[in-house]
Amino acid sequence: MAETLFHYTDIGAVSSILRNKKFWLTHVEFLNDSEELHDGIKHIKECLLRMERISGLELPELKSLSFIVGSLGKLFDSKYEASPLFTCSFSRSRNLLSQWRAYGNFAIEFDRETIESDFDLYECLYESNDKELEARRLIDAIHCRLANLSDGAGDDEVDAALEKYFEVVYSVGKFKNSHFSAEREVRIVRGVGADSINYRAKNDYLVPYVEATFNISAVKAIHIGPIADQCLAERSLRCLLKTIGLPDLEIVKSDIPYRS
Repeated sequence: MAETLFHYTDIGAVSSILRNKKFWLTHVEFLNDSEELHDGIKHIKECLLRMERISGLELPELKSLSFIVGSLGKLFDSKYEASPLFTCSFSRSRNLLSQWRAYGNFAIEFDRETIESDFDLYECLYESNDKELEARRLIDAIHCRLANLSDGAGDDEVDAALEKYFEVVYSVGKFKNSHFSAEREVRIVRGVGADSINYRAKNDYLVPYVEATFNISAVKAIHIGPIADQCLAERSLRCLLKTIGLPDLEIVKSDIPYRS
């Protein structure tokens, strides 16, 4: 059976996503988890520092490790304008009360394979051992590429090293605090230029976000959370789906006995 992913949100976002066929990727510094980025960078830097202390490393290897440590240190210490990473989150958990309460009373169900045809997806890690293993895997991959570069390296070698470096940067977004483990999160992570950033109002501040177009065929169903009038919500969604040419899309109502 094909795996599905759930994007929990509010009714306004459901309408916008379906009508415009676009995800909104939010800047990581403005997400609910106050440790976003910091947890991942901490594990990767700790792994790097342990490797630097290993005796017997050749000079190119030491230079490679020093470069990575310094680069990630700047990413960790800089303000968000200097390191814009944006993400859109999905959950592998269906009908999860904590998700309904945290993110909104609706969820769009997506076919994972179709989403992956257009985006790289990152499985979030919650346990310390998993984080340590992933940090070492990432560092080994980029370390080998950088250590083997010479002054006369060709474009292909440089591009391969840069690709591994950005894999590390984007993968920083998969390290999550263990308290969020029930979310079973999968996310899109992207870096963009400042001229691509939009802003939306939230309370008394602005949230930076970027848009990303997706294939509407990825949508499998709309889920309505445990709200007081699910039938009225369903009727409103039926009107929307008919208007945008998706009249047969399945609508699923939560059976959780909780009324928000």
